[in-house]
Amino acid sequence: MEFIKTIKRNYLAPATLQLGLDKLIRSFSDKSILNLMYHGVTLKDATDFSARNITADQFEKQMAYFKREFDVISLKKAFNLVRNNIKPDKKTITISFDDGYQNNLTVALPILEKYKIPATIFISGVCLEEEDYILFPDIFAGLLYFHKDKIDHIKKNILSHTNGLSSELPLLLILKSCEYGQRDEIINKITSDLNLWSDLEKIPDENYKLLKRNEITELAKSELVDIGSHGYLHYDLTKVNENNAKQDLTHSKKILEECLQAKIEMLAFPYGSYNKRIQKIAEQIGYDKLLALDYMYNADMNDHHILNRHAISSTTNFSSNTISVNLAFSSKGIRIN
Repeated sequence: MEFIKTIKRNYLAPATLQLGLDKLIRSFSDKSILNLMYHGVTLKDATDFSARNITADQFEKQMAYFKREFDVISLKKAFNLVRNNIKPDKKTITISFDDGYQNNLTVALPILEKYKIPATIFISGVCLEEEDYILFPDIFAGLLYFHKDKIDHIKKNILSHTNGLSSELPLLLILKSCEYGQRDEIINKITSDLNLWSDLEKIPDENYKLLKRNEITELAKSELVDIGSHGYLHYDLTKVNENNAKQDLTHSKKILEECLQAKIEMLAFPYGSYNKRIQKIAEQIGYDKLLALDYMYNADMNDHHILNRHAISSTTNFSSNTISVNLAFSSKGIRIN
């Protein structure tokens, strides 16, 4: 299987691009808009630590290609087209980033400005109130990177103190399934016992550091950037009770609006995870434009309050990512009749 992937990545994908077959691939789809999702953009490759960041070199190649081959519009404009049933003249994409990494400002923004490409940054609200906070996905990446040999022991210890969680689940899913607050209590104990904070200091900041309040306001000054919410503490909101989910989404919206003096209407669900209960809560709070990764219900394809996205890989090359984007119009594109 790995051999086949290597052949596709290093030979078939580049050849497909060189022959111009990327245009043919997307022409087979009758869908008009594709929303692309990133997390971060870093100067140096650190995918051995975490797959959440793509390198600046590949990101710039992608932006140059997208600018040349597609109409690139903001998510707000995409929602407007969908809601008003306006079909764009050519294949169209949007760009967005989840979590709110500092590298969105320091590395990604200059490239976006160079190619005049709009983007939406979805901020984890906790970074507005806790400077140097590290998100759970990055702490877990550090746990795997520095202490992979201890994962089974940690899992057994957690299960011995937790009811209702299956031992068949991997540790990541066990932690993501915890109730609000419980996950952080467990993580804080693990990091303390293993001195994980000191370990993470060995990893370059650009791989996990979140934006600070003043950096968010600076980012928002760009005419190319819209700001949305990514919740507050990056919990899978489908796993927590209604009151905690409501509190998380409400607080994130409130502090972002206070910081930016602007209305926050867009929400990207952490992990792309939602259900009808969480969607209803979000809409009641005032989030008018919702972003997921995959539609959880077939009816959502016709629900103009929520759109899906295609995640860009950081572990493959430019050619493979480019072909993947063109193919994704068929699987994840939005049809406008």
